[in-house]
Amino acid sequence: MLTAQTRMKLAQLPNGEFMMGSPPTEDRRWDHEGPQHLVRLSRPFWMALHPVTVGQFRAFVDAMRYRTEAERDGGGGFAWVNGDSVQDPRYTWRNVGFDQTDDEPVVNVSWNDAAAFCQWLTHVEGLRFRLPTEAEWEYACRAGTTTPFHFGSTLSSTQANFDGQYPYGEEARGPYLERTSRVGAYTPNAFGLYDMHGNVWEWCADWYAEEYYRPGEIHDPKGPPTGVGRVIRGGGWRSFGEYCRSAFRYSVDPAVSDYPYGFRVVGEE
Repeated sequence: MLTAQTRMKLAQLPNGEFMMGSPPTEDRRWDHEGPQHLVRLSRPFWMALHPVTVGQFRAFVDAMRYRTEAERDGGGGFAWVNGDSVQDPRYTWRNVGFDQTDDEPVVNVSWNDAAAFCQWLTHVEGLRFRLPTEAEWEYACRAGTTTPFHFGSTLSSTQANFDGQYPYGEEARGPYLERTSRVGAYTPNAFGLYDMHGNVWEWCADWYAEEYYRPGEIHDPKGPPTGVGRVIRGGGWRSFGEYCRSAFRYSVDPAVSDYPYGFRVVGEE
């Protein structure tokens, strides 16, 4: 699928089932990644091949005259400056502490900004767009694999954009770009999806709950009904390799805008 307004490419993923979470034997596993449990997704769905880019987000901003939360609240977003995370009104999606091209993933956008983008895209495309559920995200990331990464059991920074000084498994240290990279610059998974590991953390639709996996909701889980933080997945350009694992999950305040936080969309016919 190719959207008309943003020229966004999406792949249709089949319905199916998978084991969500990580097994107790997975190295550097966090407790809230378990218990590993069966999940069934009952319907096929479309997912963007890569995170939303700066150029795609700019089309939304220009069309709607939209101001992100970091621009509206006066506090600004975050940037990585001289080895420290700094919040300042100067830092927004337009200024993330380094120059970005239109083909790099947009960052310094909150969950609420991402949801607003999805509403706009739904309006202009005539197809419902939204953030992926946490289960859809992990299913899409794994693409039929059961290893920590869709590449296998190890991760080096020649395979994904993260802090290559901290690889996962028996990999040697590698390059560290210290910034976002062009979307689609690394090898895709079996579903044709790029940047599921590293580059930017990706917002999911779900509220976060540490114990949510324990009841083991099986059919099309959508997360708890309420919460404080939203789930974010995939790791980013500053992450260690362990945080880029398929099962790794984290909770972030939905109003926070930060330099490694971006998103990708799901489409429903």
